[in-house]
Amino acid sequence: MTDLRAVAITAVTASALIVAGCSAGGDPDKGNSGLVASPPPVTGTASASSPKGLVLPLEAYQTTNAQELMLSRAHDELTTACMRRFGFTTFTLNQSDSPQQSGRPEQMTRRYGPVSDAKDAAEYGYHLTPGQNLAPPAKSAGSSKRTSSETLVLTGSAGGPKPQPDATQSTKATYGGEEVPAGGCYGETGRKLAVDPSVNINFPQILAVSAYDQSRADSRVRDVVTKWSACMSEKGYNIKDPVDAAAGFSLDGAASAKEIQQAVADVACKEKVKLVSVWFSVESAYAQKLIEQNQQQLTAVRNQLDVQLRNAAQTLGQAVPR
Repeated sequence: MTDLRAVAITAVTASALIVAGCSAGGDPDKGNSGLVASPPPVTGTASASSPKGLVLPLEAYQTTNAQELMLSRAHDELTTACMRRFGFTTFTLNQSDSPQQSGRPEQMTRRYGPVSDAKDAAEYGYHLTPGQNLAPPAKSAGSSKRTSSETLVLTGSAGGPKPQPDATQSTKATYGGEEVPAGGCYGETGRKLAVDPSVNINFPQILAVSAYDQSRADSRVRDVVTKWSACMSEKGYNIKDPVDAAAGFSLDGAASAKEIQQAVADVACKEKVKLVSVWFSVESAYAQKLIEQNQQQLTAVRNQLDVQLRNAAQTLGQAVPR
């Protein structure tokens, strides 16, 4: 059975969790840069019954799904071309070799609970809609195990851990009469895409998780959640938090009539108490404050992403998608 609560939260946390050793508190080298000292004022409440189409402030410093797909394709194409230059003519990347993250769902639709759109609730209940597919696009399985020669050329090391793609120190190794690039083909790809290791491009995602967590604990959000819970109680459902609304249901098979009925009530109560509008507005206020506190780092991230996107687009012979 799939845990629907975990699925709902995944849309918020998945990107940040890929950063090893980092927490939602922000950049470890920047102290409390991911925390807001006091609840920020909300200058205006968004008028929205559904989160679809809403854009959080920190999204300006992140890639879109289409852009992530392009970066992943460019990474794969450059790395594969490098490997084949060394004679590995049948080389393909394993699923885990690529920095692909394009399987994340549209991040707003399940942000304030597993369903917040009336049409989705009536059709899918708490199930994932086609646009919320969490599985990344299928890729070739590649080789289940690399030979030492493949590993040497791919990573610049015959047996050690995968180096950072920015590696510049010579490997002092050759294969097929050609010197292996610093950092192997991964390193060559990183340099062609202009990866800058000093810029943590995941930092905006970490801040976004922090803004969400802080907004969830904010009294204004807790108040509207309490109102939503009271509304659900009037309809016969004893649920304290919209994030937990799908507990007890499964993603296996089609949504049951019981699930759809509850999901429809869930969204109706959200609309009645303006939960999406309030929560989005409060979260946006936290996000904007975090942007102000971390503007220099975020600008560096945006600039780095723009460079990588331009290089990836040039590699693939296409325009940068929106």
